[in-house]
Amino acid sequence: MKIIKPTIGGHDGSSFRELLDMWEERGYCEIVPGPPQRSEGYASDPDSPEAKCWVNEVGDILLYDFPLLDRLQHGYNKCLFANTYKEGPKNHKWIFGLSIPELMILSRTSLEDLTQTETLL
Repeated sequence: MKIIKPTIGGHDGSSFRELLDMWEERGYCEIVPGPPQRSEGYASDPDSPEAKCWVNEVGDILLYDFPLLDRLQHGYNKCLFANTYKEGPKNHKWIFGLSIPELMILSRTSLEDLTQTETLL
């Protein structure tokens, strides 16, 4: 599965975008950098489709990870909302994990190491 990760829009460092990198590291998806400029007709980068995460291609499946709906100013085939939800036939709620995803992986790894150590004892 290809996920387009934006390079514009000022939402860098979000926990979901950090999680995308972790998904790619584990082979769950391929991350492709988004376009470096927004489409014409948008007043600012965060409002443009190029500032969002997409599955397959821009305009297909939107992975909406902004906390408010004010950045949703364009069309899509389907949208998965991780925060605030907008009712609609193409819209679905979803959750992507902890606010600091790397801690979840570290905690799981530590627990697995502890379990293996106890087994050896």
